[in-house]
Amino acid sequence: MAVQQGGSRTPFQKLVAGVSQAAQATFAFVVRTTKKISTDGVVILASFAVIAAYVAFIWYLWQQEFFEVPEGDAGPEVVAAVVALLGGLFAALLTFAGVLLKHSLDTRAEERLKLDTFVRAAGLLATNAGKETPATQQAAALFVLADLNHLRFALALLDEMWRERKISPSAACWLIDRCLQTEDEHLQVEAAGMLGQNADNLSSVACFAWPEVLERKWPRGLHRQARIYILEALLKCLMARRADKWSPGCLITFVVLLVRIKKEDKNRNLRNGAILFLDKLLSHEKLDKRLREFSLGSETVNASELRLEVSDLARHPSFRTYGKFRETAATLEEWMAEAPPHERPPKVEETSNCRSSVQVIWDGLRHLCRKG
Repeated sequence: MAVQQGGSRTPFQKLVAGVSQAAQATFAFVVRTTKKISTDGVVILASFAVIAAYVAFIWYLWQQEFFEVPEGDAGPEVVAAVVALLGGLFAALLTFAGVLLKHSLDTRAEERLKLDTFVRAAGLLATNAGKETPATQQAAALFVLADLNHLRFALALLDEMWRERKISPSAACWLIDRCLQTEDEHLQVEAAGMLGQNADNLSSVACFAWPEVLERKWPRGLHRQARIYILEALLKCLMARRADKWSPGCLITFVVLLVRIKKEDKNRNLRNGAILFLDKLLSHEKLDKRLREFSLGSETVNASELRLEVSDLARHPSFRTYGKFRETAATLEEWMAEAPPHERPPKVEETSNCRSSVQVIWDGLRHLCRKG
């Protein structure tokens, strides 16, 4: 088909362009909307979108005078085409109504199955006699709830279990990791806050437990408050154990996590907070002399250059960060300066034994003097 000169288009070209623009607009609208609504909402929205698109298509044909019956022998053919078009419309609507009904029935059956599994998972938290189940069984209940996407309820149960130390740090971090990977910002902040509240319990394992999503890469897409809670949790976990009790390998892990925040976070105050903590931590006696370089993904970081960099940045006149981070940095400096407490000799016990021996000798002398 030859393109007409002067920018004018045939009715068929106008039809194709209009349908294309409508399809693009509908697709963009569906993509923006489906991020915020449920599956049922998507199906209902798609139903109305299809019906509206079909009605718009018929209206456009009407405006282009496709339904006008010409005089002559072509009239019956046009009428037949219109009847076939309307018949296809009703057939499509009936088919779509059947698909929608089937989807609704399948959704209800799936919800009933989830509810049954949900009740069974909740039953794992206590026995029939009302006694608490073992910690491993309770952790399994949390895993089931998380797999069913009942993350908010699972997080509420974790809060109670973690306060009473009825769940291992690694199992708790697994659930925190699942919550941090969702797009629900409220759930992200709640999970990060819970990680900070129980950060002193993370170092109870050989090194320390930490959510996996935070180990691979710093999640700069998390809510800002969640990232603040996570950075505070990292420092709280570090100071939960005496400075001389950390191995050099564990301390290097803390350094790596802080360097990632320094390099990848989009908030300047958060980056500066990590710089401030690195400036203090790199002066630790186990790192000051032993740490020369470490790996950060595919990159090798020179420890001496990093020390000079963070020292210069932290002392620059334009350096700014949150006041709470400065307080934490001061606490970190005190934590590093603390000398391990010396064990007290059993002076009281020795004094007591000495006094008892003297008393025995004195009583013996008095007895001999009385006999004499």
